[in-house]
Amino acid sequence: MFKGIVACESKRLRRLNSTNEGYLEALKNLRDKCYRSNFDKVMVNDLLEKIRSKDMGQKAALEKIQHKSTENKIVWSTNIPSLYQVTPKQNNLLLQNFKIQKT
Repeated sequence: MFKGIVACESKRLRRLNSTNEGYLEALKNLRDKCYRSNFDKVMVNDLLEKIRSKDMGQKAALEKIQHKSTENKIVWSTNIPSLYQVTPKQNNLLLQNFKIQKT
């Protein structure tokens, strides 16, 4: 049971930390937390060593983040005025619709 807790927490920490250094620091904090919670020290050390040596796809994900091009950035429609400006014809239609609903 305790192995599952440590393993799941380490996966959560991997998702939260974008750098390998941050992840390793978080694993040290997890080890200390497990010790304070009276987990078996040998089990915790063995499990964390296996987790550190296992690549769960984080290297590829980190490389993808670091090499991401600017082409994939989201462009908000408010950056393009022609997408949100109302033409006189559209404005006229809106006013007519408003008058119909008002009466």
